Amino acid sequence: ANWSLTERPGYLRIRTGRTDASILHARNTLTQRVFGPQSNAYVKLDASHMKDGDVAGLAGLQERYAYIGVKKEGGKLYLVQSNTDSESGYGIDSWKDEKENARMELAQSEVLLRMAFDCTNTWNQNVSFYYSLDDGATWTKFGNTSTVTFELTHFVGTRFGLFNYATQEAGGYADFDYFRVDTGSVQEGAVNVKEASFAQSSAEIS
Repeated sequence: ANWSLTERPGYLRIRTGRTDASILHARNTLTQRVFGPQSNAYVKLDASHMKDGDVAGLAGLQERYAYIGVKKEGGKLYLVQSNTDSESGYGIDSWKDEKENARMELAQSEVLLRMAFDCTNTWNQNVSFYYSLDDGATWTKFGNTSTVTFELTHFVGTRFGLFNYATQEAGGYADFDYFRVDTGSVQEGAVNVKEASFAQSSAEIS
């Protein structure tokens, strides 16, 4: 299997078992339906064992998707935010117009990632992205606010996704310490992840 809850107790480990062109091709992504009308998802990612070409992180997953994550290139780790065009004409091949909106080199392998979903417009859902390098004490908005469209072609609706895929060489892995969701409002500023209210759903890796 390309995942484990026991190799590192308290973490979900997602391995790359093959190379893929995009997140849509990966087959080891863990998903959870997004909660409306507004919800926030948080995850702690340890990227220390990723290989060059690996991409791991937190996605708003649908035919047209958006994500915040970590890429490893040339032995260095980069925080990135990417999305496909909400008006893409590629359909199920929307990954072909994926664009990277922001990139920052990381000096550490652990990072907290956060997505804030506003689904008040069912068909065009806005998602914004944040990161923290100090275990949630401070959060910084990153990249662009992206639009994820409601489709029936990939899932019914949109899902949060924890992912890790390889583009060059299989065998690397990413560790996810936890995945937490709160609902009711979009948290734009600072938030204590450990005190997030789980009004409708929570998922703990322990």
